[in-house]
Amino acid sequence: MSLPAPDNADADHPWYQPLGLRVWNIWATQNGDTLAEFNGKCLNNHIKLYKFNRLLAAKGFALNNDQLVNIKKKLSIDFVVADRSPHDLKKMCEYCGTETDIMKVCAYSRTQLLAFGESMGLEFCDLEDVLVKHGGGMYTRSG
Repeated sequence: MSLPAPDNADADHPWYQPLGLRVWNIWATQNGDTLAEFNGKCLNNHIKLYKFNRLLAAKGFALNNDQLVNIKKKLSIDFVVADRSPHDLKKMCEYCGTETDIMKVCAYSRTQLLAFGESMGLEFCDLEDVLVKHGGGMYTRSG
């Protein structure tokens, strides 16, 4: 069962912050009330969005695709996780508190893969790209 999307979700920053030094605020509302808001400093904007998504899920909501695309665009999250180096991928796994050995992840059940992907803030198709590229041939895409 998927979670309902909030009425509104967006990202912004104070107008006076220069590019590269912006501290983004991500927020979501339902019926005019703030559901979740995150503006803490993070290693990168992908992790900031991940933390916001966790806050929002704790309230029983999830961003819809349009909201997610809009926020990613504003935060300049346009990289493909599978294209990151093995070192960067390992650091990301460590930061999210997940298994860092992608070879082990390749042997996970579908349920475990879904949980792993969620803990990393990845859609399943993005997770599969990571496993195919970094799994040393141990993972094949699901049907």
